[in-house]
Amino acid sequence: MSLGAIDDGTLASFQGCNKTKEILLKEKALEKCIENGIYATFIKSTSGSAFLGTRADYLGMRPGENIYFFFNRCIYGIGEIIGIDNNAAFGNKNGDLYSFSDDENYPFFCLFKAAPYFFKNGVDMDEVLLSNPEDFRMLRFFHKRSFIKLDDIENKALKTFIIQKNELALEKFDKNKHYDASNQEKTFTDIQNKFLLNKSEYVLNAANIFKEGVKVKKHPNRISSETYVEGLILDYVKKPNRLLGYWDFITRQYPASPAKPSEYVDYMDVFGYRYVKGYEKEGIISKYVVMELKSKEVNEDTILQVMKYVDWICKEFAHNDYSMIEAYIVGEEQREENLLSANEKLYTRNYIKGSKHNANRGIDVETGEWKNVKFINYVDILNDFK
Repeated sequence: MSLGAIDDGTLASFQGCNKTKEILLKEKALEKCIENGIYATFIKSTSGSAFLGTRADYLGMRPGENIYFFFNRCIYGIGEIIGIDNNAAFGNKNGDLYSFSDDENYPFFCLFKAAPYFFKNGVDMDEVLLSNPEDFRMLRFFHKRSFIKLDDIENKALKTFIIQKNELALEKFDKNKHYDASNQEKTFTDIQNKFLLNKSEYVLNAANIFKEGVKVKKHPNRISSETYVEGLILDYVKKPNRLLGYWDFITRQYPASPAKPSEYVDYMDVFGYRYVKGYEKEGIISKYVVMELKSKEVNEDTILQVMKYVDWICKEFAHNDYSMIEAYIVGEEQREENLLSANEKLYTRNYIKGSKHNANRGIDVETGEWKNVKFINYVDILNDFK
């Protein structure tokens, strides 16, 4: 799995500068970021959808994922996220854990190392997309996001292109070809020492963050924004659990549309997959998952919405095999207790599982019936959170 931390405006804030100065300042910020092996998103306000979405992205980070940076139409890499005590992202209230130039605007960060180098020869975004068009899905819809998370196929395609473009710079460090990463180890050690002394202060606790969003007076268990649910789930499925299971790759707001202007794109709230056990390195996928999240009540329209995405996944990823898909509707309540059972026809799919040649009868066709949609109350996820 891999994480693309790619955005033209998150390495630092440079409002009021002319374009040339802005580019130079951002380049300096990129150099400093790589030198120290630490990345923090600049956030103007600690409220609103941008803040909630970025925090949810951090909750979904995992040690070992690749990280890249986008700057001036180019992508720079290759890095790997490193964790402390299985934590890949850290809270940084008031700059207590790490002091940036403007601490209150960098409330969380992640640590990374060069893997093997961050090459000064960045790859142009258009060239990347043209290098392997079929493999790039999320990257095509990168727009107004601090992060996008790339699946394994997309990550491999991006990493391959970066390495091919820098093949002659792979052997040993060259200050003319590689960004300086000399302070990465010291940064990690300093932060690790502080973090381990007071972990509770610096851990991004998804359960506690979720509780911040429960502020609806008439409905004491209702969440104020679906983004809180996204963050809770992205952290919850990192480990085996009772309600949703473990998923090897999981992300939020994944496009479920052919390429088109971003304002018209449909996004799945949560999308992911798990591997066949024992075949993780080969990348053999066992199941795909889609989750439709609702902060309020769930109704028939919610079922139709999740099924739109199920059909998309079946066609685009699962080779028309519905048995490879699990679907969840996550909300506070159903309009009726038996909503799913009463609307079974809406989410039932009949499909051909396979066919074999039979010398006596011609073709034997095996059919299947799919109705794998479950409702989960997000309060139950919170209560099961560990």
